[in-house]
Amino acid sequence: MSVVFTATSLAIALAVSGIPAVMAMGLCLKKEKEIEPLETCFADSEILRKTLQEHGFKVEEKNGEFTVVTNAGSIRFFRKEENGAYFALPFDLKEPDELGNYADELEEEYLLNVQKSNYQRLKEQLQERQDMQLEEEIVLEDDTIMLTIQL
Repeated sequence: MSVVFTATSLAIALAVSGIPAVMAMGLCLKKEKEIEPLETCFADSEILRKTLQEHGFKVEEKNGEFTVVTNAGSIRFFRKEENGAYFALPFDLKEPDELGNYADELEEEYLLNVQKSNYQRLKEQLQERQDMQLEEEIVLEDDTIMLTIQL
C-alpha cells in the first residue's frame, strides 16, 4: 500500500495565516502614536531568525525577542505567551508604506522556510523507519512536492 503526501503550496499557507501582512500593517500604521503590535504567523523562533537573516537583516536578539532595522523603520518581534505566535511592533518609522512590503516578503519567506523544514524533517524520519520507504518524489509545476510512501 502507498500513501501520497503533498507539501502544499504557499498560497494555502498564506490563506491560513489570516489577514495579509500588508493590510494589517497598513491598518496599524495610520498614525505612529497609535501603533498596535500585529500578531504574525511566525511561531518558530529558529525559522524566524533564519528568515530575517536570509532577508539581509542584522538580527539583534535579547530575551527571546528579535529586533531588525530596515530602511523604512525598525521592527521588534516578541511573544505575549511563551509558545504563542510572535507579534511585530514597528517603531522609529521613516517609510510606513515600505514597511508593509517588508512584512509581506517576510511572511512569504517564513512560510517557505516552514515548508522546507517540514519536508526535511519528514524525509529524515522516513530514513529512520523500517516500516516505510519513500517510493517516489515529484516536484509539481506549482512547487508542490508530492511524496509517495510505501507502507
